[in-house]
Amino acid sequence: MKRKILILSLCIFCITLTAIFAQSNDTIDQLLAEQKATYGKSVLMVLSASNAVPITSTIDAAMKKLEESKWIIGKKAEDPITLGELSFIMMKAFNLSGGVMYAIAPGPRYACREFEFRGFILRNAAPDRSVTGEEVVQMLGKVLSQQEAVK
Repeated sequence: MKRKILILSLCIFCITLTAIFAQSNDTIDQLLAEQKATYGKSVLMVLSASNAVPITSTIDAAMKKLEESKWIIGKKAEDPITLGELSFIMMKAFNLSGGVMYAIAPGPRYACREFEFRGFILRNAAPDRSVTGEEVVQMLGKVLSQQEAVK
């Protein structure tokens, strides 16, 4: 079972890297090395993958775009991002629709529940837990794969 998860993770990782090939290798390497993913790198990856900011954008530009969008307010680039916050930013950035509870009360909690339902989260789906850089890349890969399948 662990081997299947490892192979699946590797495939998703490769798909993600292909989809964001123009992203700075340094940023990707730094994100993958993070035990607690930070807002700056995570938001840069998500917003550039969704074309909300140019691929050549900086972390500062991505954080400014996040502040302007008012999806999440008052966070700094070096702050750790939670699973719920990451899910919510991805839902908004990719304009994903959610279930009934997300429609009634859109936010990190129900975005996380929606991601769990869709199979984008591989393990503990507690919205307030921190995520690793690898999880950010895996989740982004799954969202991008779904977006491609819809087209």
